[in-house]
Amino acid sequence: MLRLIGVVPLGVGLSTLAFAWSSEFGGNMHVPVFFRLFFSFVALGFVLFGASILFAGSRFGRQSMVDRVLDLQQQMEDGMRARGMAVPGDADGPTVCSNCGAPISAPGVTSCPHCGTRV
Repeated sequence: MLRLIGVVPLGVGLSTLAFAWSSEFGGNMHVPVFFRLFFSFVALGFVLFGASILFAGSRFGRQSMVDRVLDLQQQMEDGMRARGMAVPGDADGPTVCSNCGAPISAPGVTSCPHCGTRV
C-alpha cells in the first residue's frame, strides 16, 4: 500500500514531459528547445524516483530500513568472528591501539602490530 506513494512523483514527471513535448514547435504555445530539455531533465528525476518507489519497493518486503541495517551489521560481525577477528563491543580486549589508533584484530595480542606499543 505504501508503494502507491510513488504514483504522485511519477505522474508529475510524466505530465511535465507530456506538456513540454506535446505542444507544436511553431504554434501559439511555443516552448523553446532549451526549456523543453530543461523540463525533461527535471521530469526524468521525478519519473525515476516515482518508478523506484512504485516498482522496487516489493523487493525488500515489509522489512524496514533500520531492520535491514541491523541484519547487515549482524552478518558482518558473524563473518568477523568466523575469521577470528575481534568485533567492536566484544569483551576480548581493546580493538584499537590507544597510541596510534590502528586496529587490533587478533584476540590475545599484547602489542600493537603497527607501532609496537603494549596494549
